[in-house]
Amino acid sequence: ELGGWLLMFSFVLPFVLSRRSVLDRHGDLPSGKLPLLLVHGLTCNRGNWFWFRRQLERQGYRVYTVDYTPPFAKIASYAPQLARAIDEILAATGAKRLVLIGHSMGGLVSRAYLDQFGGDKVAHVVTLGTPHLGTWMTRFAIGPNLRDMDLGSAWLAGLREREAARSAQPYKNFSCLYTHHDNLVAPQTNGTLPGAESIALSGIGHVSLVLSDDVFAHVTGVLERVTGTGLPTG
Repeated sequence: ELGGWLLMFSFVLPFVLSRRSVLDRHGDLPSGKLPLLLVHGLTCNRGNWFWFRRQLERQGYRVYTVDYTPPFAKIASYAPQLARAIDEILAATGAKRLVLIGHSMGGLVSRAYLDQFGGDKVAHVVTLGTPHLGTWMTRFAIGPNLRDMDLGSAWLAGLREREAARSAQPYKNFSCLYTHHDNLVAPQTNGTLPGAESIALSGIGHVSLVLSDDVFAHVTGVLERVTGTGLPTG
């Protein structure tokens, strides 16, 4: 985990240039597979996915990454940026839906998108170490998005209320991977949602979730079920 932090925040993320479009890759969409959009977490950028994206592309997936800004803002304010990225990808590929994969706060940005824009364009959501029910670690933090992730966050409570009002099973198309050794999500079981597919892991830290062969194997297992048919699970 320490190596992952040093790699990401010293050698990868600082040297990734910002961009306006998510369409940096071309080619035909692999037959029978939905496009994937990877959504990074707090204070990161698309460089967060440098290893994970390459592994997915080697498996034949059409993969996109998105940058959203500013680094410290209300989580809900990132949803329109994600909406534009999704529309770009669907227009370019001709696909009707895609799969969102969110790391850490990226999973909450994905939920904020579904809350504001609906789920017609999203077949499935995979989250890695997302504090879906909040985390103790933000109680001394400053910044709107950090406060949104607090255990007693009014934003999280309101989000859950709206999700429950729209559906009796709002998380049936979610797969939540969380680790018992997450050093930023506490309690660690807050990394999942009621009714979602929950995949518990051990011996992996928070940043290491996007650098782990074990995590990648679980994610591709989910994707094989979802993108193989083009239909959501549940």
